[in-house]
Amino acid sequence: MRKAAWMVVKDEEFYVDMAIQSVMDHVDGLAILDTGSRDRTIQIIEEFKNKYKNKIVLVEKDFGADKEFRFGKTYREAEARNYAQEIAKSFFSPDWLIQLDSDEVYNDRFFEIVDSMDLGKNDCFAHSTDLPTSIETTSSNPADMSIWSGVQLFDPHVRSWAAHLDVKWQYRIGAHVFPRIPGVPGYLETPTRMITTEHIHFHLHRAFGPKCIATYITDFRCAYESASIELKVPLPRIFDQAYFGERWPDWFENGKFKPKKEVLQKLKKNSVLCSLPSFVIDRWKEWGDWSNW
Repeated sequence: MRKAAWMVVKDEEFYVDMAIQSVMDHVDGLAILDTGSRDRTIQIIEEFKNKYKNKIVLVEKDFGADKEFRFGKTYREAEARNYAQEIAKSFFSPDWLIQLDSDEVYNDRFFEIVDSMDLGKNDCFAHSTDLPTSIETTSSNPADMSIWSGVQLFDPHVRSWAAHLDVKWQYRIGAHVFPRIPGVPGYLETPTRMITTEHIHFHLHRAFGPKCIATYITDFRCAYESASIELKVPLPRIFDQAYFGERWPDWFENGKFKPKKEVLQKLKKNSVLCSLPSFVIDRWKEWGDWSNW
C-alpha cells in the first residue's frame, strides 16, 4: 500500500523536524506546503529533502496568514489544507493519505496499524490521541472521552484515509476546520471506518516547547486566543518564550520553563503509559524535562 503524508507549515522551527522524522521511514512521500515562514523552518525542510531524495515535495504559497500571528483570522486554513492534500495526491499517487501537523508526531505503532489495514474493508482510521503529560505518560481523563460507533476514544482524531475518498477540509462554527466527505454526515462517518483506542498520535504543542507556555500559565484552561485575553498578552507574542520569561519569571528556572507542581499533578492524575519516539524524548529533555517533579 502506497502511503503519502502531507502538512501545512509556518514558523515551526522548534517542532517541524520531529514531525517529519515521525513519518519519513514509513511513507512513500511527504508533501509540505509552507504559507510564509520567516524562521528556520524552510532551512530544516531543505535538510530533510537532501537526506530523503525525491521523497519530499515543498511548495511555498500564501493563504492569507496573518503576518504577525500564524493563525490569524485572515488565514484560509481549509483552503490551504485541501491544496496540500492535492499536492500529495498528484506527486505520489498514494493509496492512503496521512495528514500531519507540523507540531505533532505519530509513533511507530500508528504505521503498524495502517499497514495491517485491508483497503477492501476500511477506508479511514479513527484513533485516540492526546498531549503527553511527561516523557512517559499521556492523559486519559474520562471527562475527555467520546463514544464513536460504540467505541470509547480519548480526544478522537481522523487523520488518515483512503486516497480515493473525496475528503475536503471545511470550516465549522468556531476556529477549527475538520475533514469531511461531501454528502456524508459527521466527521468522516464512513461505514468502513477502522477504530483503535490506542494513543498513537501526540500533540507536542500542548506538552513542551514555546507553544505550551501560555496554556500552562492559565492552568491549562485556555487555547491560544483565550490565553491571550486572560493573560493580557498580545496574540502575536503568545509563543514568545523570552517574553513569558520576563513577565512570569517564577515559571522558569535557569532559563528553562518549569511548570508548577500542582499543574503537573492535575495533568498526571488520569495518565497512562505512552510510547513517544526517542527523538521527541531527547528534545523534551533538552528543552527542560520535568517528568519527575
